[in-house]
Order: sequence, then C-alpha cells, then structure tokens
Amino acid sequence: FTAETFNKFTLLLFEGSGNNSAEDAFFARAVYVVLISVVAPVASWALRKCHQDESNVTFIADQARFIERCLPMLIAWAWKDIVVAVLRLTSFHMLPEVVATLIMTFLAVASHLLPCYKSAIHAIAERGKDDTVCAHIQAVPRHMGLAVGFAWNCVASWVPAYVQGHPVLPDSRLYKIIVQVVYYVVVTTFITWVCLRFDKEEDEAMLEERALLSALGRFTETWQNVVADAAHYVYGWAQLETLNEFFFGYLMQCEDARQCSYQSNFALALTTTIIFTRLTNVWNSLGHLSGWNRVATELMVKAMSLNVGWAWMNFCATAIAATMANDGKAAQLYLVSMAFAWCCMSLLHRKCQVERRMWQGHVVAQAKFHNLHTGLQDPASFRPSRPCV
Repeated sequence: FTAETFNKFTLLLFEGSGNNSAEDAFFARAVYVVLISVVAPVASWALRKCHQDESNVTFIADQARFIERCLPMLIAWAWKDIVVAVLRLTSFHMLPEVVATLIMTFLAVASHLLPCYKSAIHAIAERGKDDTVCAHIQAVPRHMGLAVGFAWNCVASWVPAYVQGHPVLPDSRLYKIIVQVVYYVVVTTFITWVCLRFDKEEDEAMLEERALLSALGRFTETWQNVVADAAHYVYGWAQLETLNEFFFGYLMQCEDARQCSYQSNFALALTTTIIFTRLTNVWNSLGHLSGWNRVATELMVKAMSLNVGWAWMNFCATAIAATMANDGKAAQLYLVSMAFAWCCMSLLHRKCQVERRMWQGHVVAQAKFHNLHTGLQDPASFRPSRPCV
C-alpha cells in the first residue's frame, strides 16, 4: 500500500498534462523506479544494524526492523509498475507482450550474472566491511522477481481470457469460473513440476560437468533461479485470479475486484486472512512430506501470504475510491490511509515481536532444563537500551 501511495504521488507530479496517457505513466514510473532503487537500498544499509542485532528489543529498534523488511517490497513493486507501464505502451497486445516479457527476463538474468551483483550479495550476506551502500544498490536485481513474474502472468493469462471470450463458446459466469479453475490447476501443476525439477539435488556427474563448463553452468543456475522466483508469483496470481473470478465474478457479478464495493472486498480480505492463516499453520506443521507435496505446500503458502496482502490492498483501493466519489482528494486520502496503515502494522509488528521473544525465552528455558541445545539466543541476555540507529 505504501508503494501504491508513492506511485500515486509520482503520477500526480509528472502527469502535468492531466491526460493520463501511457507515455506520461511510463515516464513517471521510470523516474520512480530509479529513485526507489537508490533510496531504498540506502535506507536498508542504514538500518542493517537493527536487522543484525536481535538483542535490541526497544520499540524504535523493532520499528526500524519493520521498515527494513518492507523496503524490498517497495523496490519489487516499483519494478512491477514499470512493467505495467511498458505493457500499457504495447496496448496489451499478445506479441508485444511476449517480446517485452522476454526482454525483461533477459535483463533479470543478465543482471544476476554481473560480477558486481554476485560480490554484493556475498558482502551483504557476510555482513562485514564490504557491506556498503554501493553493495546494497548493486543487489537491487534480486528484487526483480515480482516484475518478471507479473510479465509472465500477463502472457499466461491470455489463454483463459481467449477461451472465456471465444464467440463460439457460451458466455456465462459459470463457464468462466470453470475455465479459470482448469487454468489454475494446469498452471499450478506445471509450476510445481518445474520447481521440483529445479529443487532436486545434483549428482556428482552434473557438478563435474558444470565445473568443466563453468560459464554455461552459471548461466543455467542463474536462469533457473530467476524462473523459479518468477514462477512463485505466477502461481500466486493464478490463485488470486481464480479466487476473484469465483467471488467477484461469479458470486458478486462484478468485472473484477476494483469494480466491486469496498464492503465485498473487505469480506473477501477478512475471510481469506482467517482461512489462509489456519491453512498455513496446518500445512507448516506437517512433516515427512513427499517431494511433490513439499514443493506444492511451499508454493501454496507463499501464494496465500501474497494474496492476503493483495486482498487487503484491493479493499483499501476500493474504500478510497468510494470516498473520492464524494471528496475527490486522491493524494490526501492515500496519504492519510498510508499513515493509518503504518501505525496499525507497526503496533501489530511490535506485538508479534514481543510474543515471539516470549516463546523464544520459553523454548530456551525448557531446553536448559532438559540439557538440550536450540541455537536460539536467550532473551534474558537482550540489551533493551542499546541503540542501533
């Protein structure tokens, strides 16, 4: 929601002509993605001590960690928005979309192959003296998975859209939801199979072959990582589109979520939050899963967490749109809503951190009582007065 608010302000600043053309949107989003790709890594570098030092349990330190964890999504959303602007320039035609998606994928793979990117990722992971501002900026391509996934999802969505809108076939809500469910099953099965193939451990012969052909091996590994990252988002959007088609299209008789009332969006957001949270707890507690079920569960859990956030964002957008019908002050409404959302999420994050430390202390105490080693830090050793920013 913060990314959406920043994007709205950028569009207001750069769309001076007021015609909301595709060119204006592309220019505004291009400027925004450049700014956020510099500002967010700098902020992440500045807040890295809070992320690394879990012994600081002050409210300010927890808020700094909360901001630091939100920054990657700001970058990812900015790159996703630039993809939206590019596809809008193509008028969402099939062939230009495919070309733009292939170019975006190539850029993502090429950026991951750069030596500066690999050294930056290593420096950030090591948290040593090489963990600099430049390293965080050079590591920006690791957040391009959302953009690549969105582009491929737009291409893949042409299939159900074509079948649903074919003039020979029946034009009914029931038929559309059947097509969407079939599409969801096919896409999720294919993505699960692909991720399972990538997830299998390589044997010694393959490792030796990659050592002999190191350049090709690095390219293959990087390509697999980019594809697997993007596939998670395609999986998530397939789930979201199926859910929206059933609830908003079939039950509520709306074209999409943003064209339905904010009351219906709130009902879906609340329902998915409760049900998906329960399912996540159940599935995460399952053990001894087969390879297929393990990968399918991981994909499903990630997709549900993404779609819960998307459902709440749709509610916020429709609630603001309903208010704008009477007020019309879009920028002010988004700004006030963002501030309110940040306050609520900050307090919720603080409460979750306090609860997590209490459970961690309980685990450590029980482990000491039974002479077990957990690898967890004893909360009794935390230093609440030590600053990190």
